[in-house]
Amino acid sequence: MMPRTCFWVLVMAVSLPWLGCGGPSSQQPRAIPVVQQTGLDEAKQLLQGYVDGNPVGSEADMYGEIVSAVREEDASKADILDAGLQEIAANPSIAARKAKELLGEL
Repeated sequence: MMPRTCFWVLVMAVSLPWLGCGGPSSQQPRAIPVVQQTGLDEAKQLLQGYVDGNPVGSEADMYGEIVSAVREEDASKADILDAGLQEIAANPSIAARKAKELLGEL
């Protein structure tokens, strides 16, 4: 009895990997486009977060990088953004009001 059981266990163990887990895959590969965000878009997204009530956090350390990215697109808007973000960094309690003002200017 034992050799017969061992034989069937061995046959099943060897044949199961050949059977696989079903037929061919029903999922087709697809490409997901990645949209590159501009510096101005990033700045507007940050400011909109402040308008929506998000507190000023560690992103304040990246203000210079955001302003530099905007400067590559539009120097005058970068100057406005830089001045406004400096005010927000100096006094985070005015972030929502100042961000709303900056969004109107950008």
